[in-house]
Amino acid sequence: MRPELTSQQKAIVAHQKGPALVFAVAGSGKTTSMIHRIERLVQEKAHQPNKILATSFGKATVDDIKRDLHAIGIRGVKTMTLHGLGFRVLQKAAQRGYFDPAFLQMESSPEFLNEALVRKAVGKLAQQLRTKKEDLLLDLEDVKNQISAWKGNLVFPNIEELHLPSEAAKLIQEAEHPNPHYVPLFSLYESERVKNKWLTFDDMLLSAWEMMMKHDDLLIETQAQFETVLVDEFQDVNRVQYLLVDLITQPHRNYMAIGDDDQCIYEWRGARPDYILSFEETYGAKVYHINDNFRSTGQQLLLANEIIQHNTVRQAKKLSLTKGFDGNSFIMKAQNSLQEATLIVQEIKTMLAEKTQSKDIAILIRLYAQTPMIEAEMIRQGIKYHVVGNLPFYRRHEVTCLLKYLRFALVERDIQSGKPYPAKLTERNRYIDDFKTILFNPQKYLSRIITDEICRKSLQNRSSVLEELMNQYERLHERVQGRIDTLLATMEHLLKIIDQPASAVLKWLTDRIDYRGHLIQVNGIPEMGELKWETVQSFIAFTQHAKNAKDLLQLIYRIAQGYKSFEKEPEENWLKIMTVYRAKGLEWDTIFIPGCNQGVFPYLREGEADLSSLEAERRLFYVGLTRAKQNLYLSHLETDPISQFLIEANSKKVIEDAYELKEILKNPIPKIMSSDLLRKLEQIACQYPLGKYFREWFPGGVQLRLSFPDSTP
Repeated sequence: MRPELTSQQKAIVAHQKGPALVFAVAGSGKTTSMIHRIERLVQEKAHQPNKILATSFGKATVDDIKRDLHAIGIRGVKTMTLHGLGFRVLQKAAQRGYFDPAFLQMESSPEFLNEALVRKAVGKLAQQLRTKKEDLLLDLEDVKNQISAWKGNLVFPNIEELHLPSEAAKLIQEAEHPNPHYVPLFSLYESERVKNKWLTFDDMLLSAWEMMMKHDDLLIETQAQFETVLVDEFQDVNRVQYLLVDLITQPHRNYMAIGDDDQCIYEWRGARPDYILSFEETYGAKVYHINDNFRSTGQQLLLANEIIQHNTVRQAKKLSLTKGFDGNSFIMKAQNSLQEATLIVQEIKTMLAEKTQSKDIAILIRLYAQTPMIEAEMIRQGIKYHVVGNLPFYRRHEVTCLLKYLRFALVERDIQSGKPYPAKLTERNRYIDDFKTILFNPQKYLSRIITDEICRKSLQNRSSVLEELMNQYERLHERVQGRIDTLLATMEHLLKIIDQPASAVLKWLTDRIDYRGHLIQVNGIPEMGELKWETVQSFIAFTQHAKNAKDLLQLIYRIAQGYKSFEKEPEENWLKIMTVYRAKGLEWDTIFIPGCNQGVFPYLREGEADLSSLEAERRLFYVGLTRAKQNLYLSHLETDPISQFLIEANSKKVIEDAYELKEILKNPIPKIMSSDLLRKLEQIACQYPLGKYFREWFPGGVQLRLSFPDSTP
């Protein structure tokens, strides 16, 4: 039997026509209202099913909508992602001769084509600059992300070539970037895409918008396909998606947007909270709210409400409790990152021993830099885990590059002291590979041709590569000699200090080679470079107990072997470690959020501590809190200031109040409650607020439920 809808959900289902905006809080089951409204529209024959469009940004959300509609016997409704909508527009454009149909004959996935285009563009740019693509020091993932962000925001490499009508031309911008390679790469990317007749996910949207702006008949035909449109997860749409739906709903504005501005966390991808916050004024929309949260307990909801209310740019609303107080929230304090990791993993180990499933627990991080200590402790305790969206910390490029410096220095010192050249082929190849990495990170010291010759002679003569480098010194250009002098001085000192504590050696090395500057330079999106530098700093902190470089390399080897020991097993039941960004839309019984300190959560780069950035961080923290169904663990370090989010929310008191309610309510409620106890309940309930919970959801006595006036939220 289907659950009864709440009064708020029934109001949404009853909405007949015209623009509507639904603010639906986290865990509210908002899709349920959408499904039931579509069901009513179909059953009452307000619209034919094929005239209704139910869409969203993500495929998972659309799949849920489709599944739920089929479960209640509704067929024929157009359920597709916004990318799918764009693709259909392009199919119609091709039929009318406006768009080359060859772009629609895709033999590979759009994501694969995107990556291939980036590689091609980088290769072309290297040819133009008469260098090798490796020497451009570009992070291909960052190039891909930047181009995607540009396209989602109607930014083009050369707007003169577009020939858009005046109305469309007002909405576009020309690309700019501090890294001089990025705009040329964008232009080469587009040239290659057009030449190969490839269509990426971004182009499904962008090209569809262009076609409808250029061709009125195509726009009219597309508009006529849909008599009502519902967009789920509206807070996630970017500019081109926003404009696409705006176009197709123009004739009727039977347009329902469903989302939560408090969960707008993809601004780096083009989403902006003002799209949903301005919807009411832009379209004259009727506004609805769904406040009931069916996911979390009061221990999480009270805290989440107190934290998010400190944002000023938002729709005022509260998560309304339905599940009671049978949960837990803890704030754990640790002396350092190692102790924090130990506390977290020990709690997890206890839960697993008590038969909790790994898949029901998640560690949500703000930065991938937070994982080294946690990963090492997970492996030490034999707990299977998966870092979603990234490699294990010891395999990340920014870390492996430094490890190669250390490994090379140890081998080079042995060779220079008279020990035999590495005997095994794998060891020799690793020695040469490490040398090549050093020569091109953080800067290009030599050309590939000379590098290859030096390496060949080292292998042939069983000699030091640095010795072979010196043999080539006189034939080098004076400018190159200057770079080699710098390299040799760095290596000479590194060999001298290689037996010192690993953390001290790495601190010296990263400063000497300006590793932070290098990471920021090679990552087209400066934030990505900063994040990788955070990983480096975290890794150095991780190495503080390693006696020297050799000890560290052995430790990394043991960790790698530990991870490899369970890497062959299926990942479905592994414990997930992921950023809060990736956790949105998901839920677990137990959530751990480490690093609740200033500088981590919120994470604000230098010069970025403005109100908008701070509120974006607070939204992200709020999303993390609301993933927990039963247990929430927040941890912070004593050595750094605690997160302002916890301070401003008076989090300790909030959690204490939640536990006091838990104690009061854990026993059966007597028919006549003492006035003191009732007064205490009313005081806490009105403060947070909990009146609606006690009136509508609390299973206790009638007297208690009626003690709160209807005006109490």
